Amino acid sequence: MRIGVTMFATDYAIPPHELAAEAEARGFESVWFPEHSHIPTSRKSPWPGGAELPKWYYDTYDPFVAMGAAAIWAHSKPKYSGELVKFDEMMQWPKPVQTPHPPIIVGGGFPQGARRAVAYADGWMPIGGRGGDTLAMLPPFREMLKAAGRPASQVPVTLFGVGMNGEGLKRAGDAGVERVVFGIPAEARDKVLPLLDKAAALMRDA
Repeated sequence: MRIGVTMFATDYAIPPHELAAEAEARGFESVWFPEHSHIPTSRKSPWPGGAELPKWYYDTYDPFVAMGAAAIWAHSKPKYSGELVKFDEMMQWPKPVQTPHPPIIVGGGFPQGARRAVAYADGWMPIGGRGGDTLAMLPPFREMLKAAGRPASQVPVTLFGVGMNGEGLKRAGDAGVERVVFGIPAEARDKVLPLLDKAAALMRDA
């Protein structure tokens, strides 16, 4: 099972490039940086994680100014016309190292996010720690894949927001999760590095 870490990039947190270097040095497979183009001030739609939206949602910045579309990644002068997105011929560099492009992983709950993952993604990322049993979503998700004629190996599951404990890792591994991503708080180096050490120890014992 692969293990990564995630953190909201803010002006008061360890810089993204430093977090990436420290994570790589400890053997983590991936580093994830959530981003939001904007955050509505209204809380009409409640945050699934609790009553109040955490401060780092408002404070996060976009660590990469980039566009993420398979057509853009795969062609030197791409153009695209779809149901919801259309753009004329354009150029964008640098291209990703992966061929033909990095995996497209859809994040979201069940069933809507799962349906989108089944339809066009290379992976599904349900978010753990928000009530209910996230792992219980996996059997019906795999039934969706089967009905669509897609093997589970084509759309592996990345579990986002796993608790930093051995039991959580074991349960995820036993359920067939390909990757888990530990959440790291948006804090300075002195707070983050000990947590990376703790997560690395769990990874070695997994």
